[in-house]
Amino acid sequence: MARIVIDANIAMALAVRLPYSEQAVVKMIAWQQQNAALYAPILWTYEIVSALRKVVAAQVITTDGAIERLQQLLTLQVEIIAPSKEQHRLALVWAERLGQSVAYDGQYLALAELLSATFWTADKRLAAGARQAGVEWVYCLND
Repeated sequence: MARIVIDANIAMALAVRLPYSEQAVVKMIAWQQQNAALYAPILWTYEIVSALRKVVAAQVITTDGAIERLQQLLTLQVEIIAPSKEQHRLALVWAERLGQSVAYDGQYLALAELLSATFWTADKRLAAGARQAGVEWVYCLND
């Protein structure tokens, strides 16, 4: 069974219309048909809530709409993983490796590494940076 860590931007593409929403829907359906195991660090939930709030603040959807979309996203079969000490350590290593000043992206990469999973994102810069660092298990949804 394939193990896949997904970034919050993929979830958001399922919740609101983004340029890569169609690719996110197609990929999610394919993963479900393959019975892939989907994972995300606990950070994923915080990022989704914050992103939904931004969409509400931009008056794209209402608060009620954001709550409804949040409930839908939380029913996806994505296993939320609480970080271990090792995951935090690896997140710092990944942030250093990618030249980032924060370790948010590193949390996703660390989890994927610990689970021997692939990592999917819609962040082209993150995917390109990982590839430049020699990582072969990071994929960009909208490449």
